[in-house]
Amino acid sequence: MSLRPNARTEVRRNRYKVAVDAEEGRRRREDNMVEIRKNRREESLQKKRREGLQAQPMPASLHSSAVEKKLESLPAMVAGVWSDDSNLQLEATTQFRKLLSIERSPPIEEVIQAGVVPRFIEFLLREDIPQLQFEAAWGPH
Repeated sequence: MSLRPNARTEVRRNRYKVAVDAEEGRRRREDNMVEIRKNRREESLQKKRREGLQAQPMPASLHSSAVEKKLESLPAMVAGVWSDDSNLQLEATTQFRKLLSIERSPPIEEVIQAGVVPRFIEFLLREDIPQLQFEAAWGPH
């Protein structure tokens, strides 16, 4: 084996811990760090997207116009609640429930000012129409 002393030490150095080459290890670490940064960036973007969607589910103008449109039928709904026809009472009370179940800023004050709360309380006492009781339970009392 006619290796020069420098060549021999170089061969020994390369064979020592052959499993992990310094260059290969550095490259792997850099690849791992790049992958981690990509994942964090993607998670951050997804989080911002989710928060953005939750923060603005419906534009304010569409929301307010939909509520205003329903409030236009408020007098008819009030007349239905005070009617003697139980079917009309149920229908009007259901409309009030749907109006009050709007997620953002339901028109509670307008419903109270319409004077239907005492009638809803009467409906709660009626046991002959359980559906009417249920719908009246949603009222602002």
